[in-house]
Amino acid sequence: MEEQTRILFKRRLLIAAVIIVCALLQLTIGYFPSFFGVHFFLLVPLCVCIAIFEGERWGAAFGVFAGALWDLTHGGGDGYNALFLFAICAVCGVLVRYLMQKNIVTALVMSGGACFLYSLFYVMFFISAQGIERPAFLFVRYFLPSAVLSFLLTFVFYYMMKGISKKYAVEY
Repeated sequence: MEEQTRILFKRRLLIAAVIIVCALLQLTIGYFPSFFGVHFFLLVPLCVCIAIFEGERWGAAFGVFAGALWDLTHGGGDGYNALFLFAICAVCGVLVRYLMQKNIVTALVMSGGACFLYSLFYVMFFISAQGIERPAFLFVRYFLPSAVLSFLLTFVFYYMMKGISKKYAVEY
């Protein structure tokens, strides 16, 4: 039992380190490429893939952690990212546990939906609600391409999380 706890601790510590590295890449200007002013949301597909392999509880916990890092550097202090990633990770973890299988297609569907919903809700709650002109233009020009670029990284994050899960597997 003690050996299994040690393995789980190492796995979750490694996942936390991956979240911190991805948060630094996403939130530090110039470290990760942007195309025509469109930036990647690295933490959304990463957290979805974490929830697929870690389940709803730990997925939601890692989602809150990643969202809190994002909120701390994003300004505003409203907690939107932590709340969104918490909800998405919990839903993804429950869906994988009871309805879907752990495979790349499931990860792509969930990650695509999460990236789209993140962009849509952000525009609805923070762009439209503040009265900024032409929110539909901003959604189509900036947020939708960001969601597509972020979605493409699902392949990388899925296979990375699959490798971590296999290397630090625990038998219950």
